[in-house]
Amino acid sequence: MKDFKIVFVLILLFVYPVLCKEMIPLKIDGVVTHIKLDKDDFYLFNQSDSSIWRFDKSLHFVNKIGRSGEGPGEISVFSGFSIIDGQLYVQSGSKIMIFDPNGNLIEEMRIPRTSKFHVFDNRNMVEYAITSPKDHSDPSQQVENLYLCDWHFNRKKLIFSTTRTVVTPGFAFEAFVNTLQLTQALDGSGLLFNQPDKGILFNIIDQNGNIVRTVQEKNESRMRITDRFKKAFETKLMSDPRMKRNKEMALQLFKQIHFPKHFPEVHSVHAAPGGVFYIRTYTRKNNMLLYKKYSSEGRFIADLWLEDDSQDIFESKNLQAFAERVLFYLQENQDGELYMVKVPLPE
Repeated sequence: MKDFKIVFVLILLFVYPVLCKEMIPLKIDGVVTHIKLDKDDFYLFNQSDSSIWRFDKSLHFVNKIGRSGEGPGEISVFSGFSIIDGQLYVQSGSKIMIFDPNGNLIEEMRIPRTSKFHVFDNRNMVEYAITSPKDHSDPSQQVENLYLCDWHFNRKKLIFSTTRTVVTPGFAFEAFVNTLQLTQALDGSGLLFNQPDKGILFNIIDQNGNIVRTVQEKNESRMRITDRFKKAFETKLMSDPRMKRNKEMALQLFKQIHFPKHFPEVHSVHAAPGGVFYIRTYTRKNNMLLYKKYSSEGRFIADLWLEDDSQDIFESKNLQAFAERVLFYLQENQDGELYMVKVPLPE
């Protein structure tokens, strides 16, 4: 009887979250590339019309923010957005726009450089700039810099700098791009970035541009890249309409792609309420995906195996978002209908 109880508890632990999964139809025309949550509202960037669609907690449409174009309040080259104290900070090309949730433009600032900026709640910013080495001696090298800037984009100090190899010698492309990935805390109080080519899971930057914590990769869960994956990668490449027209070109292209021995440690990083971060890995068992939960101070909390069929391994869209004890992600069925999937998190 005791053994039966243990088995029953184990079944509940692994099956209950899946049984409680909820799929909610989402009415949106276009291609969604980013999801964010703020309080009870969902914000989805629609690439098709260059606007952010706002939905309430029941996923009823509320309003749009921004529109396609190059004028005031218009989005031409979307670079990302964040939500701080209820306001949306949207970067498009050479400007940052601040909107209220109803889509009213509060402020628009011109950016003097072709960089990406992350805004803190104290009105400092972190600038992410990519350049070539000063002597331009090696075209395969790329310099990535993080600067602390004031509200007028003046650089106050260099936070971090690294030089990395863009493409492995002998190849033209990389299967996985090792650029820095920056993720902002939901309250705008800090910024997390990883160094995939240096064995660093993530660093934490505070509002004043100080790196306050560095967490090394553990590597115990990294998966090897198999021939089966490479074949699937090739099939995915061939399915592109442009490649279907020239299969010989596609095959030559595939031969120029460099595959590392292992999948990267990090697929993407997601901020959650309470100052915690969830690191989405490439480690999968059936439909369960491994997430690593960390505190805002960089303390490891737990490994979580979560039901996540939101995208295949080749996609780079950020289609997940976390609320209190809930994971949300987008999923499209065979008929092209879009759903928001709600998965409860373990206590």
